[in-house]
Amino acid sequence: MAVDVSAYQPRPEYAKTLCPPLMPSRLDPPFPDCLHDNAASKAHDERLVAGGVAGFSLMMRAAHAAVERLKAAGAFKRVVVLAGAGNNGGDGYGVAALLHMGGVNVEVVSFGDVSGDAAEARALCARLDVPVADWTGALPEGDAYIDALFGIGLTRPPAEAAAEAITALNDQDSFVLSLDVPSGLDATCGIAYAPCVRADATISFLTLK
Repeated sequence: MAVDVSAYQPRPEYAKTLCPPLMPSRLDPPFPDCLHDNAASKAHDERLVAGGVAGFSLMMRAAHAAVERLKAAGAFKRVVVLAGAGNNGGDGYGVAALLHMGGVNVEVVSFGDVSGDAAEARALCARLDVPVADWTGALPEGDAYIDALFGIGLTRPPAEAAAEAITALNDQDSFVLSLDVPSGLDATCGIAYAPCVRADATISFLTLK
């Protein structure tokens, strides 16, 4: 479904959980014909899988695109990936694996167990000896960060460890690339929960949200 965001007003119950609007300083043409909500984006993904494209293959294609976007932003020597428990986290593990294979110093901070395709991506990191550690309350040092905490399925404010990490990410000055959507942003209605990642760049996969 295409979403008309021009007249959107947040529901009153969200008033205390929202960040200031995340508005770009300018919009450059060409403009997209439409934006996709969570359901429409998932439907595109499901059609591809039903057509014979493996979910892990889609995940690694997304990871490859993210690595190329990161390379376009600069030559970073130490990259830290913040990987959540869903498929967005799986994309992050894929990015970490590809960066490692490319000779980049990379480590992953894990925010929960993963399953399915995401577990396969994490297993790839394990086979490559990519350092993976749980969140300890402090952001590891890096000159670039990959935000792979939450994807399009988020419908509530980030909490606990993820909220701590997002706050720490927003308090530092290194480059931040978000995968698909900035973590903390509702991909259907555009709500920016508190906290929400303030990314330097976001690469959107498959559909424009």
